[in-house]
Amino acid sequence: MNIKMIACDLDGTLRPLSAEFSPRLKKVVTQVQESGIRFVLATGRMFRSAEPFARELGIRDAIICDQGGTIRDAHTNTILFEKRMPLELARDVLVHLPTDVAVLVCLDEEFYVPRLTDMERSFTESHQKHLHQIPDIATWLPKDPQKIAFVVEPDDAPALLANLRARYGDLAQVVRSHARFVELTHRDVSKGKAVEWLAQYWNIPREQVLAMGDQENDVSMIEWAGIGVAMGNAIAEAKAVAQFIALNDDQDGAAIAIEKFVLNGGV
Repeated sequence: MNIKMIACDLDGTLRPLSAEFSPRLKKVVTQVQESGIRFVLATGRMFRSAEPFARELGIRDAIICDQGGTIRDAHTNTILFEKRMPLELARDVLVHLPTDVAVLVCLDEEFYVPRLTDMERSFTESHQKHLHQIPDIATWLPKDPQKIAFVVEPDDAPALLANLRARYGDLAQVVRSHARFVELTHRDVSKGKAVEWLAQYWNIPREQVLAMGDQENDVSMIEWAGIGVAMGNAIAEAKAVAQFIALNDDQDGAAIAIEKFVLNGGV
């Protein structure tokens, strides 16, 4: 298979949680791009949070952010595609906020919270100057946000996910992006649709796209790509739609998979 485009999740795929990129991965990303293959970072993070990692890896092509709601040129930072959550829907979500969960409203690369708990602080520790407390956030919200993220204990995430899907499943994309994160975006947004958009933008056939990830929000792109790879540490839903299972994120699984399927041409 002559792969022309690679789309990879960040946390839990290219980068083990709370760890650094491996030298092997950095070398592989460089080799891939030098050979003319498009390399795309596909993450649920906002651009502000994702860009330093893309820069460290030397990614030159594109960054998919906000669960697929934003696509930026990695070289110029220009927005190539954007689809935000409708304002009235976002306000409704915020009016009906559960009282026992932390929430982050992501708007124009800033974080807004109705209450500032230790949980919000812990997940925005490196972005404190971009964190703003707005008590009456539903009334204040001035325009369409990129997304709304809920942060809960892992054991509480399935129930929250089910409740949000029951209420907003026809109106928004509701995904679990991390053991502790449940996120809402525009209903037509997903990593899979963003990868498809970029492939069409670059005139690359689906069969020549490889996508790799580990969480529920990666399922759409793993399923859409010509070669779909789930990490060894991936959830069952991601593994179920993948054609291949890589080693774990802390075993250089992503780098080894790219070497096998792209640089060495083996399927």
